[in-house]
Amino acid sequence: MPGFLLGVIAASLTACGATRHPVSGVPGDFGLAITVLASRDEPGRARAQRPAQYILEPDGTLRVAVGAGVDPGTFPPRTRRLDPRQVERLWTLVESAGLASDAPSGDAGPGPSAVPSPPDGWAYVDVAASGQRHQRAIQLESSPAAQGVIDELASLAWIRP
Repeated sequence: MPGFLLGVIAASLTACGATRHPVSGVPGDFGLAITVLASRDEPGRARAQRPAQYILEPDGTLRVAVGAGVDPGTFPPRTRRLDPRQVERLWTLVESAGLASDAPSGDAGPGPSAVPSPPDGWAYVDVAASGQRHQRAIQLESSPAAQGVIDELASLAWIRP
């Protein structure tokens, strides 16, 4: 079932073509899905490492679910719609983190269909842009740039630090 749901999410992320926004340079089909894995939502845990599912759709709709039990099969409710400036900032962070390109060897962990054990400290990242998809599992401790993307998403979802 989680594989089916990932397929549905992926289809929605790539459905808008590969045009670029005429002003900002953000691909018109830019979509992002990040699942932060954690077995518990411990007090004091950094915002970027709390269990959550963030989905940014190409139209700027941000969907968010938080808390223990969130996994790649979770489809969160709509939280808000981002303005073009906010989407552009996310795109810039995603590009800077290297998430909009193929993972260099050694960067990716288990594939999105495999759950790392223990899952704490891992995130599944799925980026759609310019007609391509890039998926990987990232150990957050080794990727401050990915944590920056997640922290920005949490901030846009009004999640307290």
